[in-house]
Amino acid sequence: MTSPADARCPEQRRATQRREILASARKHFLSEGYFATTMSAIAADVGGSKGILWTHFASKEQLLVAFVDAEIEDFHSDALTILDSTQAPVATLRAFAEHFIARMIDPDALKLQRLAGAVVGHVAVGGQIYAELVSCVENALAEYYSRQMALGSLRNDDASKAAALTISLCMGACQQRLLWTGEPAREDAAKARAEIVAGTLAELYAVTIAGCAVDNAV
Repeated sequence: MTSPADARCPEQRRATQRREILASARKHFLSEGYFATTMSAIAADVGGSKGILWTHFASKEQLLVAFVDAEIEDFHSDALTILDSTQAPVATLRAFAEHFIARMIDPDALKLQRLAGAVVGHVAVGGQIYAELVSCVENALAEYYSRQMALGSLRNDDASKAAALTISLCMGACQQRLLWTGEPAREDAAKARAEIVAGTLAELYAVTIAGCAVDNAV
C-alpha cells in the first residue's frame, strides 16, 4: 500500500498506485483469465476505490495492454544477449534455443500465451503479445544469421527464412503440448529440444569442407 513518503509526493504516490494495480491485474488475469477478471476485484485489491483505478486505466482492455507491456519487458533479454557471443555459430544457436525455449515454457509464460489465445478476436492484444514474444526475437535472429552468412561462418541462404525456421523449431510439439494441456514441463525439456534444434540447423547451415563440418558444427 501507499507509504507515508509516497503520500508526500503525488508523482511517487501515482507510480506506487500503478505498480499495485498492475500487480493485482497480473494475479487476476493469469489465474482467472481476462473475461472473468473484474475491475471491481482489482480496485478492491488496491484499496477499494474504482476512482483511483479509472484515473490510471480508462478500461479493462487498456489495463490488459499495460499488463502485457510490463510482463513482457526484457522477456527475452538473456536469449538475445547470447546472439552477441563470439563462440561458434551452431553453439551460439544451441544456447539461444535453450534460453528461448525455457522462457516460452515457463508456467507464467504459458499462462500469458493462453491469455492471448483467449482474447483473440475480442481484445486487440494478441498481435502485441506475438510481436513482443516472437517477432522481436525473430528479427534479432535474422540479423544474426545475416552477419554470420556474410562472414562465411554459416552457409549462405535467406537469413529471414533461417530465423523463422529456428523459431518454428523452438516452438515445436513440446511447447504446443504444454501450452494446451497444462501439464508441467520436464526439467530437461528446454535442453533436450535445443539439441534437436541445433542438430537440424547444423545440417542446414553449418559450413562444410569436403563433406566434413568445420569448427562451428554441433
